[in-house]
Amino acid sequence: MEKKRYQIFLSSTFTDLEEERRKVMQAMLGMDCIPSGMEYFPASDEETFEFIKTVIDESDYYILILAGRYGSIDADGVSYTEKEYDYALKQSKPILSFLRKDLSKLTLDKIDKEPDHRPKLEEFRKKILGSGRLVKQWSNADQLAADIVLTLTHAIKRYPQPGWIRGDRAASADLLETLNNLRIENEGLKKREAPSNPKIAKEGLLDLEGTLTIPFRAKFNNSYSPVSRKIDLSLGEILRVVGFRYRTASVPNSHDDLRHHIAKSASALSVDLDYEITRDIITQFEILGILTKNTENGYISYVLSENGEREYLERTALRR
Repeated sequence: MEKKRYQIFLSSTFTDLEEERRKVMQAMLGMDCIPSGMEYFPASDEETFEFIKTVIDESDYYILILAGRYGSIDADGVSYTEKEYDYALKQSKPILSFLRKDLSKLTLDKIDKEPDHRPKLEEFRKKILGSGRLVKQWSNADQLAADIVLTLTHAIKRYPQPGWIRGDRAASADLLETLNNLRIENEGLKKREAPSNPKIAKEGLLDLEGTLTIPFRAKFNNSYSPVSRKIDLSLGEILRVVGFRYRTASVPNSHDDLRHHIAKSASALSVDLDYEITRDIITQFEILGILTKNTENGYISYVLSENGEREYLERTALRR
């Protein structure tokens, strides 16, 4: 029998848990699971949340990681992280929650700066602990990844879900022939259609030569606390920095690439950058036809289009 691959929705805040998310996703991939999370969503708004609900619907298991931040809040006063949790609970998804132990040991950059977020976070933690669902506590990224592997392995055995099986292994010969005929017909339709990028009107659109003002927080040699700064970068320069990540349809880490580039440009020791900025840039690249969305592996990723590949190579080519 063909081995199933399970889609896992990973929910958490982002900027305070980047290292943890990276290690957990690596652990999931090592289990041959399919991780889904905010890295693949272009923005945090109500329209995107409707799409996120469909991704949760398609996922087999839901994992929540919560530490010292409540997260971005929607117009109704509830964070997107809590809304994702509530929706997974409503849909009766197998939920595995992992709460950071001893929040008092977190550094200032890992906790909420907004006073009204802290009681909301405390109430959210109480809701999770009182849900009757599995909850574990963690104190570092390596322990968290190891606990998730063990807990998820147990959940897969105890609460089996549909999972994903390669279509060419699970389908009958007649069905495969029908799908292949539909694929050929679809390719023919695509060839007859005119290119659709960009997907919105060109007038007034920020193109690759346009400049984007990016706010960030940085630590310098002479500063004890992070200092707020801004930097002007063209979309073309950003493409030169992050484009290599999108030459294959993998899980890119363009957010870190952009942070490191800004840190180097600003002569800073480190830079903290809101993830929404990176997602807005990815969205703009999609609108411009630089990136195309790829869902072939059961999760959303982005890859350079033919035009995007040409623009990237043009900006990185060495010249005499």
